[in-house]
Amino acid sequence: MIDNNSTDGTFEELLKNDLLDENLIIYKKLDANIGGAGGFSEGVRFAIENLDFDWISLSDDDAIYDLNYFENLFDNRMKFNEFGALCGKVQFPDGEVQVGHRKVLINHHTLTSKPVEPEIQREIDLGSFCGLVVNKKIVEKIGLPRADFFIWMDDTEYCLRIIKESKIFYNPSSYIIHKTPKSTRKKGKPLTWKNYYGYRNSLVTGWNHTDSKLFFSLISLIKYSKSIIGKLIRRDRKSAKVILNSMTDAITRNMGRSNKYHP
Repeated sequence: MIDNNSTDGTFEELLKNDLLDENLIIYKKLDANIGGAGGFSEGVRFAIENLDFDWISLSDDDAIYDLNYFENLFDNRMKFNEFGALCGKVQFPDGEVQVGHRKVLINHHTLTSKPVEPEIQREIDLGSFCGLVVNKKIVEKIGLPRADFFIWMDDTEYCLRIIKESKIFYNPSSYIIHKTPKSTRKKGKPLTWKNYYGYRNSLVTGWNHTDSKLFFSLISLIKYSKSIIGKLIRRDRKSAKVILNSMTDAITRNMGRSNKYHP
């Protein structure tokens, strides 16, 4: 368990319930909050350097595995000889599937993707770090998730590296409950600090993995410029600045935690 320098009493709660004495729980509290991306990277690094395993499972702190998640995921081992990563479906607590977590690429120039049919087993291209299970051999080939993303897009970038070496298998008979609220975001709502990382990391990911850097750059420039103009027309200068700063930092490779945009 990676504790990203939490201040909500996590350590005290674990200690009070004697969970730190459990042999199955390895608790590591970081000295600083290095973001979700940094936490995933540190967790994978620690596992590779200290533990003996064949597969490593990645999950958000607000996700709960179904008790049969791994049993169902590995229900037909013959299929997994060619797969370097596996995942089940992601659900809201009420059972509704969060389709945005499992996708296939439909354009390798722009890295445009679409969600897969949630009840069909198949090979996929992108899976979030919400129940993604990766083979140790793949991790040793492609390295760690990018800690310098801070938050967002680290799972997409990691999957793009995975599929260059292997395949990702989606098995909907397994599910993980993601205790996140359903989106209520309204169109035109001002951007937050988190959006900066989404824009910046999307540009860096696309540039590194597109089949055509020139095409991706032109399309991105047009898309981001239109977004900035749209924000300025609505007199939302703060959001326009978020997008502009994300573009600048992506181009200059100013990565990691931003001094301007953080919790």
